[in-house]
Amino acid sequence: MAKQKIAVISVCSILLLAMVVAVTFNTNNSNNAEDSTSTKTTVGTSTSNKAILDICRPTDYKTTCENSLMSEAANATDPKELIKAAFTVTEKEIRDAITKSTLLQKAEKDPSTADAFEICHEVLGGAIDDLYRSFEKFDISDIEKWDDYAYDLKIWLSGTVAYQETCLEGFQKAASETGDKVKELLKTSRELTVNALAIIDDLTKAYASLTGSNRRLLSSDEMCNVYNRRRLFATDAPAAAPATPAAAPTTSATPSGAPTTSATPSGAPATPTGAPAGAAATPAGAAATPAGTPVEARPMADKSQANVVVAQDGSGKYKTITEALKAMPPGNTKPYIIYVKAGVYQEYLLIDKTMSNLVLLGDGPVETKITGNKSVIHDHLQTYHTSTVGVDAFSFTARDICFENTAGNSGEQAVALRVSSDQAVFHNCHIDGYQDTLYAHAHRQFYRDCTISGTIDFIFGDAAAVFQNCSIVIKKPGPNQACMVTAHGRKFDYEATGYVLQNCNIAADAEAAGGTFKSFLGRPWREYAKTIFMYSKIDSIIQPQGWEPWPPNLFMDTCWYSEYENTGPAAVQASRVTWKGIKHVTKEEAEAFLPGKFLRGDDWIPATGVPYNPGVITSAA
Repeated sequence: MAKQKIAVISVCSILLLAMVVAVTFNTNNSNNAEDSTSTKTTVGTSTSNKAILDICRPTDYKTTCENSLMSEAANATDPKELIKAAFTVTEKEIRDAITKSTLLQKAEKDPSTADAFEICHEVLGGAIDDLYRSFEKFDISDIEKWDDYAYDLKIWLSGTVAYQETCLEGFQKAASETGDKVKELLKTSRELTVNALAIIDDLTKAYASLTGSNRRLLSSDEMCNVYNRRRLFATDAPAAAPATPAAAPTTSATPSGAPTTSATPSGAPATPTGAPAGAAATPAGAAATPAGTPVEARPMADKSQANVVVAQDGSGKYKTITEALKAMPPGNTKPYIIYVKAGVYQEYLLIDKTMSNLVLLGDGPVETKITGNKSVIHDHLQTYHTSTVGVDAFSFTARDICFENTAGNSGEQAVALRVSSDQAVFHNCHIDGYQDTLYAHAHRQFYRDCTISGTIDFIFGDAAAVFQNCSIVIKKPGPNQACMVTAHGRKFDYEATGYVLQNCNIAADAEAAGGTFKSFLGRPWREYAKTIFMYSKIDSIIQPQGWEPWPPNLFMDTCWYSEYENTGPAAVQASRVTWKGIKHVTKEEAEAFLPGKFLRGDDWIPATGVPYNPGVITSAA
């Protein structure tokens, strides 16, 4: 009987899968009649061409999609193979862009533009990594896990978008025509990446519409019932065969892009690293709802468990963090712990993709500090290359450490910490700087009980990041400047990225309190910037209008900004801007941004041992 039930589940899963693919890639003639002129002239009427037409239907760049698949998989009819072909051809386009950009770089004399080429080579390598992971992971045969697979795919494809946009950012101010040439090199790969996101998004919507559920697993009876109800939509589109899902990756990709400001800063006041005046930190271990009881965490990594100790006084194996990183074995599948004893470490660190599962422990964010002062103005670098610490490795954890950039207001863009790591976790860390302090660039990131301080766009990038129980400290900017806490950089609506500030305290430090400059919750760096402040305390430092457009009044209709259940003098929304992009969410809609759902955090955050609430923080433990 048990075997019979398993067989029924398997058969019905396959049938449901067939329906998802069939409905998503519908091939009826009435829909085909709506194809673009370019489609009719480019694609014939054969079965394979018909399949390509269908898979390209939900994409933004249909002609690019159709032409690329015709060249890569002209005889394929299986939607699964066509989707994999879409990943493959995108990777080829990016590799081709790297090769051609190398030739352009050799002719470039401007130092800043030359630095932009270096960044392109780094981040486009990361884009290829994300595409490869997406290709390996893609499997629509296990219907019960499809929603989770799709989420991973969207995160990684969003990373590919971020990397390509980063490459282009470096050429915005190029005096020559180089920027236009690089943009043309990346045109096809950018369009193909967006198309891949659109295809995955369309599959996900089809799955949800057929099952009538988002993440709830269906019983065998429900699966069969869904199939029976929906079979009238069946067409001659082929269904993918079942396959075993690929294993999750163990490495992540590289960093990207950076916003700019037209203001010219000056002056460099002292750099405070403490919490803002009057900030009341919320206790760490709080109960969670509505996502159920808090997920049980593993014990935190202890200093006594360290694989390596770094100490400036010679009491450890190494005196610098750089030495410890060089000695770290590559490709770790379990936590590798480096304990950094108290001290001020003047080093520039890159946690590269080979350093997976690294845990960096300090003696506290006041006691253990990693500091640098690189900046766009002082060092003639692109923003990406100014970071004191850059993190690209998969599953990175940092605890009880300060990351600092002391370039000050006069340096303009100057990053203290750049994070492109997927499944990165920071606990009780201080991230301190001025403009562009924290570059939360790509993939999934979780910040708990951290203090983040700065002036202009001091939390920026295109990551899916949740800041839980954090102190957000606004510092005094340069003359004639305003402060923006966030500048999210989501380029396309399909991306699974955004910033969530949950249970945070937004206030000014002692020097900035009472200043005459204006401060805002954020501004949209790119078209589809997404940010929500929820259950947070917003002090009077924030202007009544709340949000500022990107100069000269860009992205007000396409951004996605929201506030939910906040408190404090500046939490009143009566005088907020009324852009089309300002959203007023319900409780149910707000819950989608809690880390248990937005980051699928239950699957990876508890393993780090840091305090973590998947839902609403309601009381102290």
